[in-house]
Amino acid sequence: MGSKDEVLVRKIKGVLQNSFLAFLAIAIAWVFAVRISNTGWINLRSYSILGAPFFEEALKGLLVFLLAPTVYLLYLSRAKHKPSLTALALLAGVLVGLLFGLVESTSQKESIEDLLTGILTHSIWTAAVGVGTCSFWRDGSKRLPIGTYLVAVFGHMAWNYQVYFPSPLTTSIAAVFLTAAVPVSLLGYSVHASRKKRRPL
Repeated sequence: MGSKDEVLVRKIKGVLQNSFLAFLAIAIAWVFAVRISNTGWINLRSYSILGAPFFEEALKGLLVFLLAPTVYLLYLSRAKHKPSLTALALLAGVLVGLLFGLVESTSQKESIEDLLTGILTHSIWTAAVGVGTCSFWRDGSKRLPIGTYLVAVFGHMAWNYQVYFPSPLTTSIAAVFLTAAVPVSLLGYSVHASRKKRRPL
C-alpha cells in the first residue's frame, strides 16, 4: 500500500463513524416525515415534490458515502489491482438507487412499469451523487458533492412534479434532468480533477 493509499485509508476511517451517525439521523427524520405525510398533516403532493427529494437523496447519498470507501478498503487489503474509486462510487450509487427504488415501489404496490421507472430514476440520481462522494474522498472537495447532490434533488423534484402535473413541458424538463444528471456530474468531476492536476477518471 503506497503513501497516498495510507493517507486515504486514515481519512476514510476518520470520517466513516460520523457519516454513519449522520445517516442514522437522516433516516430517522425521513421515516418521521413519511409518517407525518401519511397522516394528512402535510399534503402528500407537496411533500413528494418539495420534501422527499431532499430526504431521499441525502439518505442514499450518505449510504454511498459509506459504502464506496468501505469496499475500497476491503479491496486494498486483498486485491493486487485496486479498483478505481470513481468506478466504485458510480457502482455503489447505481446499486443503492436500484435497491431504494425497488423497496419504495414494492411498498407502494406500484405497477411493473412504475417499478422499473422508479428503479431507473433512483439509480441515475444516486449514481450522480456517487461521483460527488468520490471527489470528496480523493481531493477533499466539498463543492462538487453538494453540486451533485443538488443535481439529484432538482432532478427528483422535476420528475415528481411531472408525475402530479403531466404535460409535454414538465415531462421534457424531467427527461432532461434525468439524462443529464450523470454526464454533468462526471464533467464536473473531470474539470475539478484537472484543476487538482489529478487523473480525471
